[in-house]
Amino acid sequence: MGDVRGQEVPLSERGSLTVEAALVIPFLLLIGIAVFEGVATMTTQLAVVTATRDGARVAATTPDVTRAVEVVRAALPAGLAQRARVQVDRPATAGRPATVRVMVDVALVTPFLSGLTIPLSWSSSMLVEP
Repeated sequence: MGDVRGQEVPLSERGSLTVEAALVIPFLLLIGIAVFEGVATMTTQLAVVTATRDGARVAATTPDVTRAVEVVRAALPAGLAQRARVQVDRPATAGRPATVRVMVDVALVTPFLSGLTIPLSWSSSMLVEP
């Protein structure tokens, strides 16, 4: 048997491409899954950051802390809103920081990794307005 140029391929070289592909393809697949999970997790983290900032803005301007919690839950994607733990600390004194902290455990989206979770949290503060 010969290669494209008509030269004979030694027996020791036959099947080497198959073996190399069998070794490399799983690593490429793992890298692809890791990138996919990383992007999904960062997208969720950005949603948590945005919701936290929205909640801090409301907590700084409204004395009702339940309104800040409602705003945070409304800003989160539907699946996260129910699982999120929201903590609001709003002092009664103007000029002091109102702090909103959102914590949520996010399950990985890859089917064989779905039992694993990543804890995400963010905290935002804004000065209470008179």
